[in-house]
Amino acid sequence: MTNNRRDFLKTLGVGSATLGLSGVGITSCSIPSDKKPSLPEQVVEISENGAIVETKFGKIRGYRRNGIYTYKGIPYGASTGGKNRFMAPQEPEAWTGVRNALSFGNAAPQGGGLGDPMRPDFSHFSDWFTYDWAEKRYDEDCLSVNVWTPEINNNTKRPVLVWFHGGGFAGGSSIQIEAYIGENLSKIGDVVVVSVTHRLNLFGFLNLGAIGGNKYKDSATAGMQDCVAALKWVNENIASFGGDSGNVTIFGQSGGGAKVSILMAMPAAKGLFHKAVTISGAMLKVASYDSQAEKAHAFLKAAGISPTNIDKIQDIPWQELYRITRADRALGSMVYAPCLDNLHIPRHPFDPSAPPISAGIPMIIGSCTGEQSHSGDNPSLEDITFEELVERIQNGRGGSGLFVGNLAFGNRTKDVIDAYAKVFPEKKPVAIWSLLGGRNSQLKQAELQTANGGAVYNYWFDWATPLYDGRPRAYHNSDLPFWFSTTDVMDTMTGGGDRPRKLAEKMSLALASFARTGDPNHEGIPYWPKYDREQGAVMIWNDVCEVRNDPDREARELADEIRNSNS
Repeated sequence: MTNNRRDFLKTLGVGSATLGLSGVGITSCSIPSDKKPSLPEQVVEISENGAIVETKFGKIRGYRRNGIYTYKGIPYGASTGGKNRFMAPQEPEAWTGVRNALSFGNAAPQGGGLGDPMRPDFSHFSDWFTYDWAEKRYDEDCLSVNVWTPEINNNTKRPVLVWFHGGGFAGGSSIQIEAYIGENLSKIGDVVVVSVTHRLNLFGFLNLGAIGGNKYKDSATAGMQDCVAALKWVNENIASFGGDSGNVTIFGQSGGGAKVSILMAMPAAKGLFHKAVTISGAMLKVASYDSQAEKAHAFLKAAGISPTNIDKIQDIPWQELYRITRADRALGSMVYAPCLDNLHIPRHPFDPSAPPISAGIPMIIGSCTGEQSHSGDNPSLEDITFEELVERIQNGRGGSGLFVGNLAFGNRTKDVIDAYAKVFPEKKPVAIWSLLGGRNSQLKQAELQTANGGAVYNYWFDWATPLYDGRPRAYHNSDLPFWFSTTDVMDTMTGGGDRPRKLAEKMSLALASFARTGDPNHEGIPYWPKYDREQGAVMIWNDVCEVRNDPDREARELADEIRNSNS
């Protein structure tokens, strides 16, 4: 996607002005050749009989943009409303003729959309500008995928990358932000990119099985079953899009990385993917069955639904059910998450070991150095001293970042801070603060999957955005437009231009190389060794990329030792 959305619309505006002028009463006229404006090359191609692909459920029509075939909102499941609410995903009804796949599908039910009377106003936060959030249509008819591919209807078998969005298990969608658009990644890497929308929050994870019996046995993990259903759709249909169903990589960021981790432990997903990438989202354990059952009991009580009349929950409009989660923090959408149901998720993803069913699966695992970006919306913290930082941490006073609170170092807080400052002498105190949360879960996942026979490549994203005077640094999710090569589209995250574009190409090619062969190395980056506990090799993504051997090990182990002794 060379141009951003606004440029794209301008291009379409020029094109549409040339169509059917006589039909709207405008007299055609010619412009002297020396007066004609310089128009961009045509970037979008769409026709009645072009870009048509046959899927299991019927034919679909897409379009071609910048040489990449694009298909949006393809149903992989039926509506999840009414009798299908809290049930396992069902196949969509087949259709006759050719169905348009030209616009994105609905996002799963969640809060914050237009028309929601409880919608909070986040517009004064920098995140609203940074992520360029767009309003989405929310509906229970939300099970859809989007596909970007260089070629269709031929015998070429390209690697397939299947994307699971972030937002925890509570919010988001495959079209949450434009960073997720797969066009550039498909073109640069010569791969097929698929993105998935699935059920979330109480609609995806309310554990009614312990209350409603066998009928609701699938409710606690319905959102993850949707993810499996999407992978089954890929397995059955992606060949028509030029993809190789025998070479599928699942990848996701934050909550999406957690979904990838869980899929690795789900028996139903075995064989549907062959490589995995967790981006700031290595998940080791899921919730217990009983804890999620207690939340379901509390929710039904708040909704005025008795256990003997539980089927009523399928008749109430979804908006009314969701508003219950907004009225009481204890019932909030964030509390519903996948659990050990001993049916679809029979074990923790990576505790105490990696899942045997994913033995040998190669992985890329990593995060950002500034996951906890404390000064993003609080410029005064930029000038905090090391002494003030020690006092803040000891007293559990957070910043404006994603993670705040007491880091439990007690009277040895200064020792931990000094250890990190020794490793990263160029970083200010507020940047050191961002490092203190550690990267333990990703390294634990890396060690366990290595022991499980899978080659693992570890990274740390350290590219600092120039926006907001550089305060956010390499914050949580700031690497997204680099993996997708959407740094110009997401100029509100990156600033746009040549500097982020160069790193994005390196990272996109590494991701595509990994999807193709299980090895992310290519000519544009330093040699990236496999991770092992002894060396701890980590790729540092920045303007100048470098590989270092576990640079923060001494500081991290000291922090862990102190934290554990104080717990």
